[in-house]
Parts: sequence; C-alpha cells; structure tokens
Amino acid sequence: MIQRIQTVYLLVVVFLNAGFLFTPVFDQTEAYPDQWMVLLLSTALTLSTILSFLAIFLYKKRPIQIRLITIGMIAQVVVIGVAAGVLFSMGSINTESIAEISGVLMIVLAWILQFLSVKSIKKDEALVRSIDRIR
Repeated sequence: MIQRIQTVYLLVVVFLNAGFLFTPVFDQTEAYPDQWMVLLLSTALTLSTILSFLAIFLYKKRPIQIRLITIGMIAQVVVIGVAAGVLFSMGSINTESIAEISGVLMIVLAWILQFLSVKSIKKDEALVRSIDRIR
C-alpha cells in the first residue's frame, strides 16, 4: 500500500488540504458576511480530503479508487474556484500577497497530485490486466 506512488500523492493531498485551513485566504473567507461561501469552501474541502484519504485504503479496488478520487477532484475544483474568487476580491495582487497566493497554489497542487494519482492507478490497472491476459 505505502510503496505505491499514488499513496504518497494522496497523503500529500490530505496534508495540503489540511494546511489550507491555516492560510489567509481561508481566514478571509470566514470574514465574509455571506456564510454560504465558507460553508461551500469547507464542505468541498472536507469532501475532497476525506475521499482522498479513503482512496488510500482501497488499493485493491482500483476502479472504486479512481471514482472516489475523481469525485474528490471535482470538489477540489470548487475549492479552487472559491479560493481564487476570494483571492481576487481581496484586492490587487502584489508582493505583499505572497501568503494568499501560496494558499491558492497549495489547492492547485493538491488537484494536480490527485490527477497524477488517478493516472498512476490507471497504469496499475493496465498492468494487472496485461498480466491476467498472459495467464
């Protein structure tokens, strides 16, 4: 389980998503008067994190693992959209906004790692099917 590269990718996704909770972008979202933004961001972030974590333990059920990560990727896109919207609503982007930009980049990196993990799982599935054909 841990020797597979997609497990490492998914663990990093979990840590990046958890780390996003401590960024200025998330703090700024909580300061908005509209509570639906923080609710949407928190729900999508939690869904993506939980699905990525659960997918680690489904290493023997690769098709289900791919579906879970794909749903997590969709939730991650929602997080990216809300975080980018909050970042742009904060004002101009300059050298003082490095912390805010890095928070959004953490989420984008998490999405990229989810994509790479799906790609690696598909490679594993193709390898297993090719070995089954040989038998």
